[in-house]
Amino acid sequence: MCVGLPLEHLRRHSIDLAGGERVELAVGTRLGGGRQGEVLQVSDEPYRHCCLKIMRRPSDFERELAVLRELQGVPGVVLYEGCNVDTRVIMTSPVLKKTLQHYKGDAACLNRAWSQLVDVFQAVHERGFAYRDFRGANILVEQLDSRDGFQCKVHLTDFGTTVELD
Repeated sequence: MCVGLPLEHLRRHSIDLAGGERVELAVGTRLGGGRQGEVLQVSDEPYRHCCLKIMRRPSDFERELAVLRELQGVPGVVLYEGCNVDTRVIMTSPVLKKTLQHYKGDAACLNRAWSQLVDVFQAVHERGFAYRDFRGANILVEQLDSRDGFQCKVHLTDFGTTVELD
């Protein structure tokens, strides 16, 4: 499943948070994965639920970590929570199990999502980066409670192929 990572690391994992604190996390279900690594749900119950991305190659880990740190505070970009350099793991939030792919037939959600994504891509570009892995699986959708019906908020994830602009 996770190349180069011993199986015992998949039950519990230590992460250095962005603020310097180290936490122990319980590893939960697999959320996805691809060429660069696996994504698992983790928690330090009862406080925080996050995503743990275990990267296969050091170069991919270093690139994605650098980009996430630079994009902190950009609305619509997943929040960088911390990492473990030794095991090439990056922790982000929020944990959302639905991606834009799940809403293919929902015109209202797609219209809201596209409107938000234009702003997200513009902000990423203004920070000096080009996002190159644009697909439904990399756009997490958060359902918000609303009296006006369904509302959604998008969170762009997976910055492994993102490049700096000249």
